Amino acid sequence: METEQIEAGDYEWTVYYTVRFSDGNAEISIHGMYFYQYYNYALTAELLLSFVLFIGIVMLGIRYKIRYIRKLRSEIEILEGGDLDYKITVEGRDELAALAKGLDEMRSSFREKVRQEARLMEASQKMVTEMSHDIRTPLTAIMLYTEILKKRQVKSGEQFWEYIDKIDQKTRRMKQLTDHLFEYALAAGDRGEELEEPAPFDAVFYDLLSETCAYLEQSGFRTELELAWRKEAIRVNTEFVIRILDNIGSNLVKYADPVYPVRVSTEYTEQTAGIVFENAGRKLERKTDSTGIGLENIKKMMERMNGACAAEERGERFRLKLSFPWAEPQEKIQNC
Repeated sequence: METEQIEAGDYEWTVYYTVRFSDGNAEISIHGMYFYQYYNYALTAELLLSFVLFIGIVMLGIRYKIRYIRKLRSEIEILEGGDLDYKITVEGRDELAALAKGLDEMRSSFREKVRQEARLMEASQKMVTEMSHDIRTPLTAIMLYTEILKKRQVKSGEQFWEYIDKIDQKTRRMKQLTDHLFEYALAAGDRGEELEEPAPFDAVFYDLLSETCAYLEQSGFRTELELAWRKEAIRVNTEFVIRILDNIGSNLVKYADPVYPVRVSTEYTEQTAGIVFENAGRKLERKTDSTGIGLENIKKMMERMNGACAAEERGERFRLKLSFPWAEPQEKIQNC
C-alpha cells in the first residue's frame, strides 16, 4: 500500500521499534497474548463440564428406566406366581409405559378368561352333580323293582305288570336325563362350528317352524301363528337351529298345558329378528320333572350364533324369545 493510504498513530502505552527495510523504514510494536492459554483452559473445562453434565443426565435417565424395568420384572414375577389381581404399574408416556399398559390389559383379559373358565367348570360340575343325583333316583327304583321281580315277590299278575310299567317309566326318565346331559355337553364343548352364509330370515325358519307346529298339533296342542316375515338376512348354524326347535317342541309337549294354545310370533328391532313362543305351563307332578338343562342348551347354542335367548314367566304363562342379529341392512316388512 502507498504510504499515504496507511493510517497509523502512536500510542503512549506502546513501545515502537524502528526497522529498516530495503524500501523504507517501519515502526514495529510487539504485543504478546499471554492470557490466550487461559482461554483455552477455560474452553476445555467448559467442554469437559458440559460432557460430564450430559453424561450425568443420561445416566440418571437410564438409571430411572432400569429401575422401572426392574419393577416391571418383579411385577411380572408376581403375575407368574398366580396373583392376577395385582395391577401393573404404568409410568410415563414412552414405549415402556405403552408396554406396561399392554401387559396390564393382557393381565385383565387373562384374569377374566380364567374366571370365566372357572365359572363354566363350576356350572358343569354342578350340572353333572345334579344330573347324577337325578339319574341315581330312577336307577335305584329300577334296581328295587328288578330285585322284587327276580325274587318272585309279586302277589299277582297285575302287580307284575305294574312293576314292569314302573321300570319302563324309570328307564325312559333315565334316557331323557342322559339325552339332556349329552346335549348340554355338546352345546358347551363344541367350539368348531361356524356360522353359514347369510340367508333370508323367512327362508331359515319358515319350513322349520312349520314342522315344529305340525309336531305340536300331532301331540294334541293348538298353535296360534302371528308371523310377519322380513327379507333381511341372518347368519345361523342350521344344525343348532334344528336342535333348538326340537328342544323347544319337546319341552312344550312335556311341560305345556294342552288346554291352552301355543302362540308363535315374530318380533323385530333395528338390530335383531326374534321368534317368540308363549304357552301356559301345567303343574308338574314332582319338582325333579324339570331340570332346566334344555333351556341351558338353547342359551348356549344361541350364544354360539351371536344371538340371545330370553325366558320369563308371567304368572302361569311362559315366554321364550330367540333373537338373531341382522346380517345386512333392513328392508320393508313383508307379511306372510
